[in-house]
Amino acid sequence: MKGIERSDVVFWGPINESGPGLFFTGLCRVLSDHGLKVTAITHKSQRDQLMDKFDIIEVHNLRDYLRVCVVLSKSRRTVLAYHMETTPPPFACLLRFLCSIPMVPVIVGSDWFDSIRPRLLSGSRLDQLRAYCIDKLYQMLSQGPSIVASTKEIVGTLNRTYKIPLTHLAVVPGAVVDLGLFMNDPTCTSIATTILFVGRLSSENGVDTLIASMNHIVRRRSDARLVIVGDGPLRSELESLVDRLGISGHVEMVGLVPHRDVPRYMKSATLAAFPFIWRAGAGNVVFEAMAMELPVVISEANETIEELVRAKCVVGVSPCDEEALANGILRLLNDIDLRRSYGATGRRYVQENLSDSQITSIWFTLIHTVRELVHQHSIPGTASS
Repeated sequence: MKGIERSDVVFWGPINESGPGLFFTGLCRVLSDHGLKVTAITHKSQRDQLMDKFDIIEVHNLRDYLRVCVVLSKSRRTVLAYHMETTPPPFACLLRFLCSIPMVPVIVGSDWFDSIRPRLLSGSRLDQLRAYCIDKLYQMLSQGPSIVASTKEIVGTLNRTYKIPLTHLAVVPGAVVDLGLFMNDPTCTSIATTILFVGRLSSENGVDTLIASMNHIVRRRSDARLVIVGDGPLRSELESLVDRLGISGHVEMVGLVPHRDVPRYMKSATLAAFPFIWRAGAGNVVFEAMAMELPVVISEANETIEELVRAKCVVGVSPCDEEALANGILRLLNDIDLRRSYGATGRRYVQENLSDSQITSIWFTLIHTVRELVHQHSIPGTASS
């Protein structure tokens, strides 16, 4: 536990190869590489996938949880950043709030606002109570020296829904790309008609729309092939859809692969397609594909993606529209110069906005800002104006 007291920043959240877990793992690695003392607190980590660059404390029971909370409540120098969507440590937050010790709630997805909160509010009384408690936690954080790091869409939602002042909200990149791992190999020749999807097979990722679009694509490009990397609750349903459409010869479902193997699939693809229907963010995998100079077709489901489209980093299409998705994919399949243009622009965007030095600079500024806010609160528990 002494690692917490010596840390510049503690991240409480998933440390694994899931979407948010991948983000936090990468962020801990980057900040550790640039001189910050980082500790990660998690319920379960994939230690074999981590570099030995930051401390990991696993919390398995109530005793572990309380010990960590007590240490955190005494560590005034340490900034606590945590994944608000899945692991908000309310007792630790309350102790630090009462002592005016810095916290940074981090939201790297919009599940809470898009699906979980509405479902709870329309559910049983116990569900409604849970939603009420989390709402109160958000509102409590708005009263102290706290900053919510998020996308522009979620910052707006927090401001409108919870009346959190914009001065307490900060937008930080919700992706961390290992440019050493995701690097284009000019000697690698791709199969000229391979479309790649990487991600969880769940409703918010729109894989059913992508499979349906293949029904249109193969009529005009009989050599087209879709490779789906990932697993999830809809896998059997999606396999049935492939059979029902009669395109099993054009679709390969690889299943889950280690993150370190994803570049191999990207190197052998012509383009990547992401028919997401998220209301916020683009996802780490989108920027990884861009880093590989792999042209991307993606649904314009939110402001973040719209900005990428305007910058000509990706090809945008209407969400949940299989014909629009098919046309966007075919546009790239049939134009090698266009693919090269989007690939080069995407790689340049990642280098300029998501490099390790850029990520570090943003978080150094964020941590400094939080600490400055603490100095303005000389009386523990005093609310900011």
